[in-house]
Amino acid sequence: MHIWLIDDNQALLDLLVSCLDEVNVCPRAFATAQDVIYLSENLAMAPDIIVMDWTLPDLPATHLLDYLVRMYPTARLVVMSGDFSIESRLPYGARFLAKPFRLAAFREIVMEIAAAVTEAFPSD
Repeated sequence: MHIWLIDDNQALLDLLVSCLDEVNVCPRAFATAQDVIYLSENLAMAPDIIVMDWTLPDLPATHLLDYLVRMYPTARLVVMSGDFSIESRLPYGARFLAKPFRLAAFREIVMEIAAAVTEAFPSD
C-alpha cells in the first residue's frame, strides 16, 4: 500500500510518516506541489492513497488536485485544511480532514481507506 503525503510543513510531514510506522503502508513525503509533479513522472509506483494539504506555497491546490485526479484516478484522496469551505469543492469520494487534527484521527482515516482499498483490490 503506497501513500503520498503532501504538505509544506516538514515537521508535520515527519510526524505523519512516523505515525504510520506500525501501519502496513509505504509512505512517501513531498514538501511542494512541484516535487509531486516532477517525481510522480519518475516513480514506478502509483499511490493508493494521497493525503495533501490544501495550502501549498508553489501551486494552487486546485491545480495539484486536478493533476492528481487525472494521473491517479484510482487513488483515494484526503485533503487537509483549516478552511472548511473547501470541503464542498472536493471531487467526489475525496475525504476532508480538518486541521488541526489529532494524530489518532489521521491514522484512523488512513487505516479505514487502506482497508477499503485492500478489499476493493485484493492482492493475488
